[in-house]
Amino acid sequence: MKIGRNDPCPCGSGKKYKKCCLKKDELKKAISLPKRRTAEESVDSLRGKIMKFIDMEKLKGCYPAALDQYWKTPKEGLDPRAMVETDMFGFTEWFVHDYVLPDFGKPLITVYLESNPKLTRTELQILKDWQATNISVYQITRVEENNGVYCEDIFTDEEFFIHDISISRSIKQWELLMARKVWVLDEWQLSAVGATLPPGEKKNIYDFVMGHYLKHLKAHPNTSLSDFLQQKGYLLRQYVITKEVEPAESPRIVTSHGEEMVIYEAIYDVIDCDLVVEKLSKISDYQMTGYTEHKDGEVLNYTFDWLERGESSKQFEGKHPKEGMIFQSFFTEGPGHESYRVLGNLESDLHRLKLSAMGEGRFKVGKTVLEKNLEPAVKHRLDSIQTLESKLSEDMGASDAKEIDPEIQKEIIKDFFDKHYRDWLDSKIPALGDKTPRQAARTKEGRRELEELLRLLEYREQSRRENGQPEYDIAWIRKELGIEKK
Repeated sequence: MKIGRNDPCPCGSGKKYKKCCLKKDELKKAISLPKRRTAEESVDSLRGKIMKFIDMEKLKGCYPAALDQYWKTPKEGLDPRAMVETDMFGFTEWFVHDYVLPDFGKPLITVYLESNPKLTRTELQILKDWQATNISVYQITRVEENNGVYCEDIFTDEEFFIHDISISRSIKQWELLMARKVWVLDEWQLSAVGATLPPGEKKNIYDFVMGHYLKHLKAHPNTSLSDFLQQKGYLLRQYVITKEVEPAESPRIVTSHGEEMVIYEAIYDVIDCDLVVEKLSKISDYQMTGYTEHKDGEVLNYTFDWLERGESSKQFEGKHPKEGMIFQSFFTEGPGHESYRVLGNLESDLHRLKLSAMGEGRFKVGKTVLEKNLEPAVKHRLDSIQTLESKLSEDMGASDAKEIDPEIQKEIIKDFFDKHYRDWLDSKIPALGDKTPRQAARTKEGRRELEELLRLLEYREQSRRENGQPEYDIAWIRKELGIEKK
């Protein structure tokens, strides 16, 4: 049944067809099953004939020079890993389509076409359509399982549908796919095995390719981007090879206020334990989280969280990290209750009290607040510093915390992220040029940058779900910002 542009979309979104799935359906041109089978048989036959041509023309003698260009890293002293069978598939595909044969000055696929090969009409049409192709990087905008994927070229923004059942079963929305698309009769297909990359690599790989392209234009000003990618497509493979063998950089881990993750501890002598516990219990900056008792009922020690609450909440206004992976924890009494950032921890027994905090600035504030509220019930003795790595190693396996009921955990996570993203909408984000998401949504460039951030958030939630972790539906954020999902 033909669907009118102004009819309700059959997907059930409630929108008009032209405002919803029309564009996606146009990208996915239907092809009949018999024609697809004919296409598959013709592609297999054509590829077999091309491989025989390579043997017949003794072109395999060009392999060593081609392989030296293709399989290496652009970094001096950094060797690529050993090749495996799937790597050879990718190399052969590039050798056929892109490598310029020294004796001919053109790629093998063009040399083959000009040799007037004996082909069926369908094979000849496919071969002609394969003459001008290039490797590129596509972002998966939608997965249609057991059929194919909707893609967006990260360099040109071109949108299209690729029929590939195996890819549709293995790739996630927003992942990047480095591959070559080829036209086969009435639809796009992949010509060989592709490489997948996480969406966080999009800007890096875009800058890498465009940097090389701009340098190339200085010497060859009339080169189109597609021609450049056909001539220099091996750079994309080199990028992936380098990522595989390059030593991973440890992420810079910072506190929620942008300080290096170093653990500072202050030890105090306890002069009056009862007074210490009484004061801490009355000050909103602190929250008792536990205590242990002797078998006769005597309390041996207490633990408190130092929270960004009360007077302490005023000490860190306007302090936000500009870069780095943020390490933070929060306290909540349960679903429906407010959550507060944990700034540090207190452990106290009858004789000693220890304040622990991450980051030098936070530690100094913690000492000031504590001493203001507890002296003369405590007396400072000494300070110490410990790296995060040594602390984690020391604490490994030491926790005896009880497991939280999964349903309660899910509610707590929802409450936390509801508040987090409500605040996020009005927070200045470095990736948005220090604009808030609401401000960025008012401009075309800001909406483009927001789209990239939202894709990363959605991809992260997919990964959480696949790893069996509680996920959070961020669809409401798109609605709040007026940015529809593709």
